Amino acid sequence: QITYTTNPITQVCSVEAEFKLKPITPSISSTGDGYADISWVKPDNDLLNLSICYAPNLFSESDCIGGTNNVSHKPVIGSSSSITNLHNGQTYWFAILVSDSRDQIAGSVVSQYLSNYFTVSTEIKGGTGGSITPTTARVAENSSFEFLVNANSDYQISGLTGCGGQIADKW
Repeated sequence: QITYTTNPITQVCSVEAEFKLKPITPSISSTGDGYADISWVKPDNDLLNLSICYAPNLFSESDCIGGTNNVSHKPVIGSSSSITNLHNGQTYWFAILVSDSRDQIAGSVVSQYLSNYFTVSTEIKGGTGGSITPTTARVAENSSFEFLVNANSDYQISGLTGCGGQIADKW
């Protein structure tokens, strides 16, 4: 609440107030293989309609409202949502669109890079002597992954190579 004081009144006049929605800043809590989890602070007014605008390229407020520039919309309820069927290896831009008597972007446009994912497979040379767990893994680009290598009771590990990795424990 604020107080507005007029100048001395000498004729008929009116005081006009204009309001805009408080900013809603979406945050990307996690990303996975083709999806992004998005959350935000839910407005108090349950009558507001929220949707997420998102696109693989930076967009403007008018693109989000008008649905141009390859901007997609997903209606949402509550304070979080998952967006699926995204393409890895691209940066996506997200904003919250609020519908009241006029459509407004209520918050910042944020971006998130969705990593490419690669399948890493394992092989036991000679086919026997131990195990590698897991046998395959989907790993995000520029991420590392740990595999557990176990020798059977009559064997010892004699070599371990691949994917530029390094051994954490000496065998």
